[in-house]
Amino acid sequence: MLKPHLISTALFVAFLVCLAPPLIAHAETKIITTEATYTMGDGETPSFAEAQVLQRAKQIALEQAGTYVESYTKVHNYDLTTDEIQTIAGGVMTIEVLDKSRALVGDGLKLSIKIKATVTTDKMEELARRIKGKDVAEEYKKLQAEYAKLSREVETWKDIAQKTPQGPERDAALDQIRERERAFARVQQNEAALFQRVVSGQALVREALDDKAVIDRLIESIKKDGHVVEMGKVRSFPIGVGDSKDRFTLTIPIKLKPSAILANLLTDAARSLGGDEVRAPPPTEGLKDARAMLKYMETYTKEIIYELDGASTENTHIAVKTSPKGAGYYGIYSGSQSPYGSTYALLTDATLVRLSHTRTVEEYFRNRIQKLVFVVEVSFNTPGFAPMSCSVPFIVNRLVSATGRGGAPPKFFVQQKANEDTFVLLLFKAINFTVEFDLAPYMARKLDRVTARWVEKQDAPSDVCRIIVENN
Repeated sequence: MLKPHLISTALFVAFLVCLAPPLIAHAETKIITTEATYTMGDGETPSFAEAQVLQRAKQIALEQAGTYVESYTKVHNYDLTTDEIQTIAGGVMTIEVLDKSRALVGDGLKLSIKIKATVTTDKMEELARRIKGKDVAEEYKKLQAEYAKLSREVETWKDIAQKTPQGPERDAALDQIRERERAFARVQQNEAALFQRVVSGQALVREALDDKAVIDRLIESIKKDGHVVEMGKVRSFPIGVGDSKDRFTLTIPIKLKPSAILANLLTDAARSLGGDEVRAPPPTEGLKDARAMLKYMETYTKEIIYELDGASTENTHIAVKTSPKGAGYYGIYSGSQSPYGSTYALLTDATLVRLSHTRTVEEYFRNRIQKLVFVVEVSFNTPGFAPMSCSVPFIVNRLVSATGRGGAPPKFFVQQKANEDTFVLLLFKAINFTVEFDLAPYMARKLDRVTARWVEKQDAPSDVCRIIVENN
């Protein structure tokens, strides 16, 4: 997948002057469309190959953008050097990927990409003022030269690896390719840092607002498309004795699991926010023995601990069917209850979601996730009957927000060492649970439909149901 800082140098400076007062009378926009291809070889990761093909397309666009910037700045008498012009072109150019594809060609994988580069003139004067006479242009020139040098060296080592049979010499060539990949990432980081040094205060405010908007849009997408809800057959059963006490229990079995696009939604947001890709754990079908399963569990599974206090279960009865004490089975709950609350643990496939390496951005994402509530509602076909609904507790969420040990209820933490005490986990295994409503006979007869949806905590209805979380 594409790395976040590959989309364009301009992503780090696109907001540099967008809030500054316009100094140019009439802003102009130039659209540049370019295409590039790249053949992935042994020793390269798919993300590095995609970085290379994007860099090629971006370089073609950068040359055309430089010509346009040079013409424009001459008309307006900016008096810039060639290197400064090229740096401004990189700074004001924003990139949009129009199309990308992969195809097998012989023994290699050919990647193709088509991008649209947009150059706007209203940012040029401010950026020119910030870099003129400084060392920014010289540093940018060196970075571009380093990109070109690494690309040439990768091609050389790929050719050696392809022509060399299996053995130490070929392994050494593959190691050289991997080292260039790491160096390429360092150049990207240096490029980002270069432009961050010339950022304006107004741009920082705009960037912060844009980061917030990315997360807000992500949360809305998660609410709409982030989970797959499978609802089993809804049943009712009479309870109680006598006409005055007869009630019906409505039972709704539900399976909740992350959707196929949830990891992609998170990764796309991480590209914009400087976070990490989200990779699903590999399937367990191919594990043939206990040793392989143990290694898999040590690598991809985490023991998730939920602590629910009395306040979080005040209106909802939660029953968790747990495993026998000490059973240690993979993927099922264990738990304990006390007058002060309940603690449940689940060993499950999980991936750490690092949406951003900026702590404030990551914490905002975590707090938004923590406010998501899954609601089950039953409605009736009589206008006088209000819907009955239930907020399913935090324990069933497949995307959970960690506050670390000792966080505010509902508490959640991972029984493993973690580098930081705040993060979000994507749980890949589905969870089965049952929602039960008690209805009067006349209400049961008027039942119309059952729905489930995600809402924000402040929009969640009062709880009037029971939740039974079964062994998973």
